[in-house]
This record gives sequence, structure tokens and C-alpha cells, in this order.
Amino acid sequence: MTGWVSDYARGTHPLGQSIGTKRFVMIRAYMDDSGTHVDSPYCLVAGYWGGHGQWVKFEREWKKVLDKYKVPEFHAKTYWARDDKQERIGPYKGWDDVRRKNFLFSLLTVIGNHKIYPFAHGVSRSEWNKQIPTERQVFCGSSGRLQAPDNPMYMAFTTCILRTIRHCHPGVVMHFVLDSHRNTDAWATICYGELKHSMSNEDHAGARSLGDLTFADSKCALPLQAADLLAYEAYKYAIWADGDYTKKVRPSYMLALRKFISRDDFWLYDARRFSNLRKYGEKATAKSLNSDDE
Repeated sequence: MTGWVSDYARGTHPLGQSIGTKRFVMIRAYMDDSGTHVDSPYCLVAGYWGGHGQWVKFEREWKKVLDKYKVPEFHAKTYWARDDKQERIGPYKGWDDVRRKNFLFSLLTVIGNHKIYPFAHGVSRSEWNKQIPTERQVFCGSSGRLQAPDNPMYMAFTTCILRTIRHCHPGVVMHFVLDSHRNTDAWATICYGELKHSMSNEDHAGARSLGDLTFADSKCALPLQAADLLAYEAYKYAIWADGDYTKKVRPSYMLALRKFISRDDFWLYDARRFSNLRKYGEKATAKSLNSDDE
């Protein structure tokens, strides 16, 4: 019996053949969001990218941990939650601290033992709310043909894609899997399509690295559970740091970042970065106007 990773890969193989019959490079990034509720201070998208073979091994080891502890599906929010009586909930109800910590450490060990690389990109909601509506439309991926939702999640989503494909060598394609949600799937599809279209028209080198965007249920696509864990940890750290990134990260977040590559894989749009975006846009507009006058 194969897992979700292998079953899905067969459907995206360039020649539609069995994975075992052809050698090819398949990189996949699994992503989840956090802080998408309107009163959250930050909104972000995070996840891991890696080769097909690594994801197959990861899936097998992650499933072993879930089965050992009899947890049907990992969700960070449920793992950390408590009820009104300050007791653990869901599959963790009745667990002592030792069992809980051993379980989480086992999952983090699976992440650290595989060549899957973390990324997280987010938006400060207070700064987002200061941007004018037309700017927010652009940041959400609208090309002007369609009205985009006023949701900073799509800015984080687009940034994840643009920055993650930088890791692709020439000729290598990266496919993306996003945790499915009925409120965001539709525009994420449009946003991704608009991005591919604009990059292709501009003959952007990265356009050739953009593969498919797929939505999946994290109960089946186990790598999305790791993305959920990272998104939760990144969100909590953003709140804790409050702009001061010299603050130490907690152990669980540190372990989730074991295969950290670059600071460019972790980007938060705060006041300074929104200001830089505006300056860049003004320069681009001025350059375009000068070209028209020549």
C-alpha cells in the first residue's frame, strides 16, 4: 500500500508512467496558513519543500509516529489547546507532559531527519490595514481583471511561491500543495494562475520552475501536518518577537528549523518592508513613464 505522496506523484509524472520506471526530478512544497482570522496580528503561510524521495520516506516515518501514539491526525492548535478546566483536548486528553513532549519530539525528529527545507512568509495586519485598497489588490495577486479578496494571506502565499522557486536549479520544476480550505482555494487558484501568466509574459526565468498548484486534506497528505506545525510555530514566534528578531525561539520552533537555508526563506512584511515596496513601485512607475516619453 502506497501513501498519498506516491499516489499523487504518479498523476503528475511528466510521462504519466509509474514512478519506478523513469528517473526525474520532482520537487514539492507543502504549505499551510496561520493567523488568517481578521483579529490576528499577523497572517502567514509556511511549509517545507523537498524532493519526491524525501517526502515518501518522511510520510512513512510520520505515519509510524502517529500510529504509535494513536493520534489520527496532527494539528498544532489542538496539540497546544486546553479546555475550560485547563485539561488537554482531543487525542491528547489524559496525556501527561512526558508523553506529550515525547510525541512532539518524535514528529520534529522526523522533520529533522529528512532533506525538507522550511520557509515562512507573513504580513503584519496592522501595516496591511494602512495600505490603500488599490495597493492591497495588487498585493493579493490581482492583475486588474478580477477583484481580489482583501486578505493578506494571498500576499504571504505569493511570496512563498516566488521565494521558494529560487531554490530550483535550471530545468527543475516545483509543485505546490496547499492545505485545502473552501474559503481560500478559489482565489489561491486564480492568484497562482495570474502569477504564472504574468511571469511567462515577462519571460521571467522563474516561470519555468512553476509547476502545479494542488489542494489536499492534511489527514491524507501527511506533509501538510508538518506545514501546519511550522506555520503555528512561526505565527507564535512573530507574536512573541513583535519585531525584535534577536529574541530566542522556543525549542519546538528551533527543531522545526533544523534544515534552515536562508533568512530570505523567512520574510515578514512590516512597516519597513511595505515602505520599501512602495518606493520600488514608484521607481518602476517613473521608469515606465520615462520610457514612454523617449
